Amino acid sequence: MYRFAISEFRANVDPVPGRAPALAVAALLCVLTAALPASARADVGPAGFGVADDLHRPAVSLDETFDELVPRSFRLNATWTALDDPGYLAQMQDRISQANAAARVPGGMEITVSFTVPPQIWEGVTLTGQAWLDQVKPFIDRFAGDVEWWSPMNEPNLKGWTFTPTGARMLAEFSKQLNAYLQQAHPADRLISPDFLDHYNSDGTLKRHPDGTSFVERYVKLFNGAGGQFGSAVAWHPYGGVKRKSLLSTDDLVYTLGATAGAALPIWVTEAGAHVDDNSAPGQTEATQDAQVKWMTDTATGLASHDRVTRIHYYNMREEPDFGSPTCQALAGFPWDTGLVRACGDRRPAWFSWCRASRQGDAACYDDSPAAASWASNRLDVFWRGNGDDGSLYGRSWNGSVWSIPSAIGGFTSSSPAVVAPAPGRLDVFERGGDNAVWLRSYNGTAWSSWTTLGGTTYASPGASRRYGSSIVDVFMRGAKDQVLQRVRTGSTWSGSWVSIGAPPAGAKSAPASVSTGPGKVDVFVRGGDGAIWQRTLTTSWGPWVNVGGASMSTSAPAVTSRAANLVDLFVRGTQGQVYQRSYNGTAWSTWSNLGGATISSPAAVAPSSSRIDLWARAPDNALQHRVWQPAGWSAWGPFQ
Repeated sequence: MYRFAISEFRANVDPVPGRAPALAVAALLCVLTAALPASARADVGPAGFGVADDLHRPAVSLDETFDELVPRSFRLNATWTALDDPGYLAQMQDRISQANAAARVPGGMEITVSFTVPPQIWEGVTLTGQAWLDQVKPFIDRFAGDVEWWSPMNEPNLKGWTFTPTGARMLAEFSKQLNAYLQQAHPADRLISPDFLDHYNSDGTLKRHPDGTSFVERYVKLFNGAGGQFGSAVAWHPYGGVKRKSLLSTDDLVYTLGATAGAALPIWVTEAGAHVDDNSAPGQTEATQDAQVKWMTDTATGLASHDRVTRIHYYNMREEPDFGSPTCQALAGFPWDTGLVRACGDRRPAWFSWCRASRQGDAACYDDSPAAASWASNRLDVFWRGNGDDGSLYGRSWNGSVWSIPSAIGGFTSSSPAVVAPAPGRLDVFERGGDNAVWLRSYNGTAWSSWTTLGGTTYASPGASRRYGSSIVDVFMRGAKDQVLQRVRTGSTWSGSWVSIGAPPAGAKSAPASVSTGPGKVDVFVRGGDGAIWQRTLTTSWGPWVNVGGASMSTSAPAVTSRAANLVDLFVRGTQGQVYQRSYNGTAWSTWSNLGGATISSPAAVAPSSSRIDLWARAPDNALQHRVWQPAGWSAWGPFQ
């Protein structure tokens, strides 16, 4: 059934003099009935959440915070007047290369390019369709191998000479020239419409011309009337709709398209974002931004629920940094900020909301927890990734009475580390490296080894544990095909290669966690595709995968520890950021207990003795927080770093 805000749309149309709203709505419904089967659903699906970004240093914006969103598509603007500038072309190549490097599917990233508004007077004469095409052809020829979609113009109906009847007719000519050239020179590439922008009044109604048509309706119909080519999809920028969490402008676009050649085409939101305290939304907070992003990605009532919208690109990745400053900070006074990431790389709340939509609830969105190990009742070692752009690892130790100051151990990761104490005075720290392999650094009681690779390919943090009563170490990773793989070290010798131990029925959708609660016994836990935590146990051989619950509330990878033989304490992050615990007493599992808290990472846990559990997680401000269980109960959450 078509998702159309008919009451909201009609309330905005009825007051306009000279319009026949009832007839307009009836005509619209007829168009919709013809355009879509009665049972059609074209809402944004699992591969439909992409990213748009134009920061001129793509190595900064298209970093691991971009990679971890796992976008399938990327959209960028190309500055029309700079298309013959070698320096600019190199920058565009860098953007495209960075985007393709992030792709985790064969064939690379699906890329769309929109050209910016050109000057009306070019090289001393009025710009013509042929002159416009002559400027873009070499650019298209250079990048056609990487770019699949081309739009003739970004936001032509924003302002300026293109936002006129003459401009609409010229834009139509550009679209025809572009379409013909693609068909002739690059038939595998496709045309998408100009990127149309919505227009709202401050009271939430649509801006209208004196003739009663909305700004969008009038412009799109002028473009269509001049023979403008819509291509295979309609590009749309509903910034006003996002700010107001309103489908009104999108419904107006659908109504307008019903009388054009674009009537049956899908709508791609090639660019939209939610602002934080900038010229477009002074004083708007990150919490408000997050609420707007949640509306954008809501497939029940938000923008992603609209039956004609099949793809949404968020704009953009990062708050503008001050590249001229010797220390990292935001560029003061920059007029635009819709970044999912703060200037120095810390993820805003909206990043996690977009990640959950883009990755369909995958627990990897919260894969940035600390890791902890203990070799004695009075010894703890904790390791974590640095904040923001700092991918190095840091550690602290506890000697039973005081904590050491943090110290760096190097490395580089965008995920949680794992750590094991295979014997007193020894530590093995594992991380997912920048090459997506598992890396190891060991401490022998006196000094740290260099980093060495264990190979493999993973997009999540590793898990590791020491076998009960021995120095054997088991390391697990989530493979690229969502299976769990294992390597084993006995003494100083590693098993030959990674071996799959399978996955829960719907695949592994988190980093693995492991623990050993008896001689020769290893338990592996992972969040499955159904949201539940699944367990597999090794004794003499691997048993079946067993569902241990949590489907209704887990959002992260599990954390697991053991206080004594046959005892297991299992922790997960809940849907509201709280931590849940479930315990196994050797015979049966307890119910889940809500430990409260506010976290943006999976938890980390270690039991240095039978009467103590230490628990860590990242707080919303990205700082580490810590609490302790002893027989009298849990302490409160407190700062750790």
